[in-house]
Amino acid sequence: MKSTILSIRNLAVILFAFSVMLITGVADGDTPQYVVLSVAGGTPTEGENVENEDVNVTDENIFSTGTSYTFCINGTINWEPQEHVEARPVQVLWHYNGATLTGGDGTLTATPGADSQDTWTESSSRTVSISVSSPDKYELTFSISAKMEQQNSDGTPRQDSSGNNLYTSLGTATQSVIIWVIGIDSIQYKRSTDSDWQSATSTIYVRKNEALSFKANKTPTDASSFPANQPVWSGTAGATGNSETVSVTFDTTASTTTDYKTVIASCGTNSKTVNVIVYEFDSLTVTETACTTNSLTKPDSTESTLYVCKKDNDNTKISLSMKLTPDVTAANDMVRWTVEGDVATQSSGSFSDSCEVTLKPSDDTKHTFTVKAGLDTNRDGTLGSDEVSETITVVVMELKSVSISANCQDGTSKSATNPSDSEVYFSCAWGADLTANLTVVSNPNTLEVHSRVRWSIIGDKATPTSGDFSNQSSVVLSHIGNREYTFKAGLDANCNSSLQNDEVAHTIKVRILSVKLTPENAGGAAGAVPMTECMEGRQITYTATMNSWSDLGNVKYKFYFKEADGTDWTQDKEVASNTVETTDIYSDKVSNSTESTAATDDYFTTPVYVTATYKGVTAISDTLNIKVYRLGIKKFGDEADKKDWKVCVGRSIEYEANSSSDCQNFEWDLKSGTFSNYWQTDGGTAKSGTDMKIKYSSLAKAYNSWFGDTYGNVRVKCKDGDNNSYTFESVNMSTPKKTQVFFPPDLNVDGGTPTTDKPPCWFVFWKDGGVVNEISQFKFTTDMVNGMYDGQLHLGNTCLHKRTATTLTRKNRTGYPPITVTITGNDEYIDGVAGTISHELYHKFTYDNTATDSDGDMVTDAREQTPEKSHFPITFYDDRDSFELSVNLPAYATYTRGDQEFRCRLENIHSKQTIDKSKDWAADDRNPLWK
Repeated sequence: MKSTILSIRNLAVILFAFSVMLITGVADGDTPQYVVLSVAGGTPTEGENVENEDVNVTDENIFSTGTSYTFCINGTINWEPQEHVEARPVQVLWHYNGATLTGGDGTLTATPGADSQDTWTESSSRTVSISVSSPDKYELTFSISAKMEQQNSDGTPRQDSSGNNLYTSLGTATQSVIIWVIGIDSIQYKRSTDSDWQSATSTIYVRKNEALSFKANKTPTDASSFPANQPVWSGTAGATGNSETVSVTFDTTASTTTDYKTVIASCGTNSKTVNVIVYEFDSLTVTETACTTNSLTKPDSTESTLYVCKKDNDNTKISLSMKLTPDVTAANDMVRWTVEGDVATQSSGSFSDSCEVTLKPSDDTKHTFTVKAGLDTNRDGTLGSDEVSETITVVVMELKSVSISANCQDGTSKSATNPSDSEVYFSCAWGADLTANLTVVSNPNTLEVHSRVRWSIIGDKATPTSGDFSNQSSVVLSHIGNREYTFKAGLDANCNSSLQNDEVAHTIKVRILSVKLTPENAGGAAGAVPMTECMEGRQITYTATMNSWSDLGNVKYKFYFKEADGTDWTQDKEVASNTVETTDIYSDKVSNSTESTAATDDYFTTPVYVTATYKGVTAISDTLNIKVYRLGIKKFGDEADKKDWKVCVGRSIEYEANSSSDCQNFEWDLKSGTFSNYWQTDGGTAKSGTDMKIKYSSLAKAYNSWFGDTYGNVRVKCKDGDNNSYTFESVNMSTPKKTQVFFPPDLNVDGGTPTTDKPPCWFVFWKDGGVVNEISQFKFTTDMVNGMYDGQLHLGNTCLHKRTATTLTRKNRTGYPPITVTITGNDEYIDGVAGTISHELYHKFTYDNTATDSDGDMVTDAREQTPEKSHFPITFYDDRDSFELSVNLPAYATYTRGDQEFRCRLENIHSKQTIDKSKDWAADDRNPLWK
């Protein structure tokens, strides 16, 4: 019999059709031979019974619990008559004897009940219902019988004597149907790493986002399969589907230890439930026991390594703790931990036990310990590698070396490293600051990720004086005078951001070398300013001073100097002292001459410095730029008119020497010759001033040839701070120079007002030098005249003044047309003297050459008509004032020698005397040589 599972409105129903085969005869005495009962299954629709094919009644029928099942029984009469008997319809009654159900605790309901009878028709049927509440193997047994009504030949029923119809029994048929009612026996689970299924009889602990597979086991177990579309999965964990296995991913963390996520497998009304706690690691923390602030937490922190300090006298201790969400550690002892590494105490355990671990780092390792933590999901007291949740590495540090380094003043880099070095020397400028770099190397070298290394500087003026390597890697060491520092570094084992003396790992003594160079004071006087300049040839004592300590050994000093020609010169000295002097450095090792070749403002600058080398470190002093002067003349000339290299006797001379500031006892003069100074001077006793003058007394004995630069060699003398004498003359300048000496033209040789006996200097020295031709015939007059001839030729002061030009007109006379002539002109100064001389000489000429003179104008009649010089126009022999001087020159209104004066004035213009202006040494702005 073939089994089929049916469903009507979610009700699983199996329909069985029972066919009863009846045998009838076609004549009297003919009877059926047997009756057959068969069970058929099919898929009926609601409210009707559908006849189906016959099936083998020995097949199993599989159902689920908790549902009523209705079985339809359809009766069918079949017989096998005699071949010669004609078949004919007869009335057949069939009898349902009932059904029985054995096994489990199912309930059988027959509708109608047993012993019910009915007349057979083609669609006769009965129904039987069962209700099964527990899974089991059941047997449903059906019994049915049939009888055929006996009839007369006329078709009427045969009856017995009592009038009852007579029937012929066709027999009884009994059949059984096996029914499997399936339920859920148990649920098993399997993790991705499991090879076998695990029983889910207790709460399962699942990591967040972990996927588990679940399998439903049926009962009875010997049933061949679950009913179709069974089992059905459900629950708060999100399991769905109707297959034997299902996979569930747990992505929602439980909030409490009773916040179960359920997985349910159902078959009918029968089901099994599994409770799951979904957890996740909230934190795994490792903390150094002595340092609660020094800890590392996973997984919230991105760090993965904790650095702790190795103590000198104790092992390093750490504390372990882990928090889960939900807090399953408070409800069970499933949390397990391990420490991999050389430990002094327990290396594994549960968090319900003591979680303090003492690490025992080995000196020849990097001191790395790995802390692992997870869940003992198998509850066997172990931590499987596949169940490890988080890993944190604990590194125990110890200092391996401490170093301090800096760039020295001499350009080298120096450093010291402990434990190999105990001291280091740096160099810097005297009084300057030195920036030192601090470096600490630990085992392992992890300074970039922790702040447990502390350092301190013991010594004055260190900035800062302490710190840690997480925020400070350099320190400024101030140097004012002698400096010695001690640099200490160690581990902050107590996490109090301090460095205790007993925790110092390494100490380096830091010494700063500096040297300064001090020249002697100017003039050697106490309290005087140290020398920054000197004269060439001056000897200077320099003192080199270096900061020192009691154990200072030999120091190598080297003095540096540059000569005027740029040649470097050095001197080495080695002494066991912080102070050394040298008197061998000169401003110039060769010269101390009395005749320098220096030019104006001549000096050169030499950089003088000293180096001091000790312990392989060289300190360099500041460079003293010493100005080395050669005595020279920067300025010399007339002070009032600002004439360079031009002076006038008796007038103030502005002068300035080129020399160092320590020079004194200056003497200025004009070195006029080999044996004596022609020009005697007053003043000139300073480096610069305006008090120097050439004495007027020098004029009394002077000649015109003395003026100019004949005796204009300027000499200056001085002494330096060491009383060394220096002399310099202007002729020894790189471009030799002499000053030009001029005379005051309007004063006499005594510097006073001119008189007849003591004429002005212009008259004296022009006459002496023959500066103007024929001036030697003249004497000086104090009369207010340009010049005159009174039997003796005279020149007056006014001849130097400019005169206004005068235009004269000749009188009108028949045969002599009027003409105009401009006379006298604008001549002045030496040109005025030259013209005046010619003027007066013509007066003398006319007086010395008299003849017929009709008009008495001291011009002979013959010369008036025939002038001996072309620039003389014809004048009238009978008119002494042919050109009427009185018209334009009222002073000549009564002058009786008009034509003579007229001709002298023309001579003044046209025939003035020759002049040698190169011999004019008058200090007059009209003199080109003075300008």
